[in-house]
Amino acid sequence: MKKSTKQRKSADGYFLTQVWQFERRKWDPVRDLALLKILAIESDAGKEGDITTFSFVLRSPCAPTYRNRIVCISQPGRDDLESTRSGRTKYNLIKVSEGIFRGMVPGANPDDNSEIGTLKHEAWTYWGHSGTPLLLVEDGTLIGLHSSWDDQTTLKHGIPLIPVKHFLQQHSIVSAVHSTSTSAGY
Repeated sequence: MKKSTKQRKSADGYFLTQVWQFERRKWDPVRDLALLKILAIESDAGKEGDITTFSFVLRSPCAPTYRNRIVCISQPGRDDLESTRSGRTKYNLIKVSEGIFRGMVPGANPDDNSEIGTLKHEAWTYWGHSGTPLLLVEDGTLIGLHSSWDDQTTLKHGIPLIPVKHFLQQHSIVSAVHSTSTSAGY
């Protein structure tokens, strides 16, 4: 069992923290995906019987096209891991970066994200961004999850939706998956 925090912004612009406990239920090191079960969450509802809800995004009904504009919404790490001296970054708590979808790694199995994600993108990312959503700017739908970057090409990489679908099907979590996309690798 782990403990983590969830940040959210209040109406007056301040970030509030909720503490939540979770446990890892499933993990797939090849697809680079995990399924967590939330065990408890601090509620600010204040009344017995009130239920805390989570925001979500819809998955894109079709594969993105090359050079689609995307956005990455994330929480970068606070420790400066790229400096020779220890210290903190000056990044905001929540970072929204825009970029473009650069296609898929040619010839790669989209279900194998063990070395580097098979989806390519150019949104800015930093340590701590892994698992953050990659959304189409035009409609806000999910096209994948950021996972890594390539030091040689400077491209960022992510996990496309097809391995997410396969992961959920493998673990009989089919109610969350309704796919119409048949594009190769997506």
